[in-house]
Amino acid sequence: MAENNNQSSASNSRILLSLIGGFISILIAMLFTWYISLQQMAYVSSVIEKSQVNSTKMDLVARLMEVARSRTRLTMKMIHTDDIFERDEINLELDRKATEFSINRQKLFELGLSEKELQRFTELDESVGPALRQQRIAAQLALSDDISDRQKATDILLNDVYPVQGITVDTFSLMLHEYKEQIAISSQQAQDQINRDKNLNYLIFGAIFTLSFVIILFVIRHISLTARHLNTEKEKAQNTIRSLGDAVITTDRNNVIEYVNQTAETLIGKASSELVGQTLEEGFRAYDKKRECWVWEAAQKLISGEDLDPLSRNITLYSFDKLEYEVTVAISPIVDIHGKTNGIIVSFHDVTQSQELLKKIQYQATHDALTGLLNRREFEARVSKSLTLYENNPTHAMCLIDLDSFKAVNDACGHAAGDQLLKQLSEFLLPKIRRSDFFGRLGGDEFGIFLSNTDSEHAYQIISGVLNAIKEFQFIWDNKHFRIGASIGMIDIPSNFTDYSYLYKAVDTACYIAKNSGRNQIKRVNIDDSTLTSKVVESDWITKINNALENDSFILCGQSIQPLSLRTQGRKHIEVLIRMLDENQEDIISPMAFIPVAERYGMMDKIDLWVFNQICQLIVETPLDHTVYAVNLSGQTLSSKDKMMELRKIADKLELPPGRLCLEITETVAIANLEQARKFMENMQSFGCYIALDDFGSGLSSFSYLKSLPLDYIKIDGSFVQSILSDKSSMVMIDAIHNVGKKLGLITIAEFIENKKTLDELNAIGIDMGQGYYFDKPRPLLLKNFPDNYSQSSQA
Repeated sequence: MAENNNQSSASNSRILLSLIGGFISILIAMLFTWYISLQQMAYVSSVIEKSQVNSTKMDLVARLMEVARSRTRLTMKMIHTDDIFERDEINLELDRKATEFSINRQKLFELGLSEKELQRFTELDESVGPALRQQRIAAQLALSDDISDRQKATDILLNDVYPVQGITVDTFSLMLHEYKEQIAISSQQAQDQINRDKNLNYLIFGAIFTLSFVIILFVIRHISLTARHLNTEKEKAQNTIRSLGDAVITTDRNNVIEYVNQTAETLIGKASSELVGQTLEEGFRAYDKKRECWVWEAAQKLISGEDLDPLSRNITLYSFDKLEYEVTVAISPIVDIHGKTNGIIVSFHDVTQSQELLKKIQYQATHDALTGLLNRREFEARVSKSLTLYENNPTHAMCLIDLDSFKAVNDACGHAAGDQLLKQLSEFLLPKIRRSDFFGRLGGDEFGIFLSNTDSEHAYQIISGVLNAIKEFQFIWDNKHFRIGASIGMIDIPSNFTDYSYLYKAVDTACYIAKNSGRNQIKRVNIDDSTLTSKVVESDWITKINNALENDSFILCGQSIQPLSLRTQGRKHIEVLIRMLDENQEDIISPMAFIPVAERYGMMDKIDLWVFNQICQLIVETPLDHTVYAVNLSGQTLSSKDKMMELRKIADKLELPPGRLCLEITETVAIANLEQARKFMENMQSFGCYIALDDFGSGLSSFSYLKSLPLDYIKIDGSFVQSILSDKSSMVMIDAIHNVGKKLGLITIAEFIENKKTLDELNAIGIDMGQGYYFDKPRPLLLKNFPDNYSQSSQA
């Protein structure tokens, strides 16, 4: 069949090319004929124009010749006239003739003269010019009353003018004869050209007629072949429609069914013989639920010439077998060559199974696979929509449920038991909330409930019922009985509140407070509760800290530690300090804004690793520099064997040179993890690192710890240094620390030196090194991350 279609297509292409070629040939012949006619008309026009010019020239030359003759006669007449007035009149006539001669001569020149004509006028001027001057002299003499003057005028005419006048007449006569010959030649050439073009036109018209006749015969034959081919194609089309997977119905312009294929018979529930002859309204009962109209109504509009609104994909076909099918329907007009609709084609396809599959897929995409509750994404979408959907400013409530003993079930019985618990609990809790509320599983053992359009007390009653149900719920697995509890955070949502992101953070924080307050309870707060707000702000800082670690948005500064005693002269020592860039990577954020949050939420170990890695790389990249960089380590890092192992791996991998790194550990942290801290210090000293005990004296600990730890430096707590001028006990404490450190061979460092008097007191005690704003403020260490607008004022 495909081969026949290809052959038919090739045959049609050849026929079309033949017709196009024939019509193009006729068009070219006609254009050629038109071109010849234009050329003929142009040639005849040029001949006529040339003949008119020559005729005009003949008239002008004849006038010139007549004027020349008349001027000689008038001069002779004036000589022989005795009446003085008549002589004056003749003289005036001579002037008019001279003017007329000049005007005609000028017109002749304006018509355009050939070189031959110009030469004749030049020769004529040379030969006749003197005679004309003599003629004017004779005319002047003729005006005289003196007989002798008039006799002289007669002699001039007879001797000088009349002989030359013949030359003028002969020249003008020759020119008239030449003009006459040119007109005759042009006329003959035009006639010959017309005869030639006439014969060529006869030949072209004959060719056009013959070619047109051939094309007409070709078209008649092609129409006959096309009619037979159309009949064949019609049979093929009907056979194709019969075998189509889609159902097809065709109607006439009155919406009466003319044809129904086998697939349509099956879906409609009637045979073709029963349907043909019925109207579409009677035989095809398909209803568009979305547009609320029958399909036959849309078809009737199409036949009537009205615009057809697109049908929806939600169409139900009511079969005569009392079955219902979900179908997609397409309606197309059957249009004749004049654009008139003679009927329609209705094609429809059974999508019942695919629609059921689509609904299943949509359900799976929006619901938790284990519990059948809304999943996290769908829960968020529905809550966000509800926050903006209701009118009249209603209030809502939302709660977050975190199961308290779920991990114990997982650990004791395995994940299969945990999954079964979640499934049973979800089914148990679902009847406890209203049908209009949203219940979703947001995480492992975390559930969310959104109570829409309700007051605070009613919402609290519902959630209290949920908590009581959880307490009553008993889970049994392998003859083991488990009871669980739940920490529930509940937020009363005011009207016109639409920020889901903040809402989730708030309810999550409320749940966190409930869990930390004893568990198995509801923590109910308002959206603007100050405790809640602070917790939400802290959660924002957690996000910012994580983003800074991922995007390298932390930056490093350094503050120098100055040598004060003889035994530390020449040392270059810098303490490393950390700062954070804001979200726009433009401004510096003080460590006091994010360090407390990082410590509270266990993130300091990550920050320590980041700083340690950056400084180790800086040390390796500057082998000729002898600066010692002091890096602070938090208690979270020192309490984790894994983190301390990571620090050692970084130093070992980078082949850290000895004597360039000093690790600062606070006194309270070191004492809290004494044995573990001591081993870590010894291990890092083996890599060539210095160890400094920071904030010494703040913990009121025994000096005996100093000999238990492998130390190189003691950093005296800054509170003692700041009060040294006003509190004698601070000076005594600093002096005692320095003396003990000196006897143990340790270098003492005083922080927070802010003025000259404080420095003088420390020098009197003999402190080895000092640090503070008196010497300098923190400065950038790695400029690659610093914003362009960084200034000293932002270094606090």
